Order: sequence, then structure tokens, then C-alpha cells
Amino acid sequence: MSGARDQTRDETNDRTRPGTRGATGDEMRGATAYPGASAVLVSLPAALTSPEAPLELSVAAGTVDDALRAVAAQAPRFAQRVFYKGRPLVTVILNGRHLPPSGALATETSAGDRIQLIPPVAGG
Repeated sequence: MSGARDQTRDETNDRTRPGTRGATGDEMRGATAYPGASAVLVSLPAALTSPEAPLELSVAAGTVDDALRAVAAQAPRFAQRVFYKGRPLVTVILNGRHLPPSGALATETSAGDRIQLIPPVAGG
């Protein structure tokens, strides 16, 4: 492996971001599965992607639930780290604001939003 990082266009802030994968704005407009969907950036930290590097995915989403399901569709190897029996296993941060678990999935998203996923922490 050459060690080169993926370089793809990030439509949310119109620049190239290392490690970002996902559909371009044109592809998302043509293949949107969610009504009212817009480009949202979802960050998966190393704790969720290990042994791979942290990952940022640009997805089409109208809600946080749409975004998480789009991440699971684009990167199915991480789906079991994000969902368990249809419910999220992660804490959701939307634009720097913690979303309460009871309403996180129903929260609407807008173009340019950034979702960060925080894995559960346990120990003593």
C-alpha cells in the first residue's frame, strides 16, 4: 500500500479533504433516497473504524437517522459498530451539539451539517 490517502471533493465546504469518501453533489442529487435530503458530513472516529483510519463520509440525509443508515450502506463493515437491532450504539453530535438519545434519530439535518459519532465508553 502506498500510504496515499483518498482525495475526494467535499461539496459541503467546496474543497478537497483527505480521507473523505462519498458521493459528489451531482451524484447525490441524482440518487437521493430520502425526501428533502442534503449533503451532510459524518465523522467516524478511529475507535469505530479501527484498525482502519478515521473516516469522514459525505451522505445525502434529511434526518440523523437517514445519515446513519446512509453511512451503514456506504461502509457496511462499520454498521454493527453504529447500530444494534436497529437502535444506535453511538452518541450523536450535530454541529458540536450533543443530541439526546431519545430524539437524536428524528433530528432534521441541513446542507453542510456535520455529524460526529462517539462510541460508547465503559470501564472502571
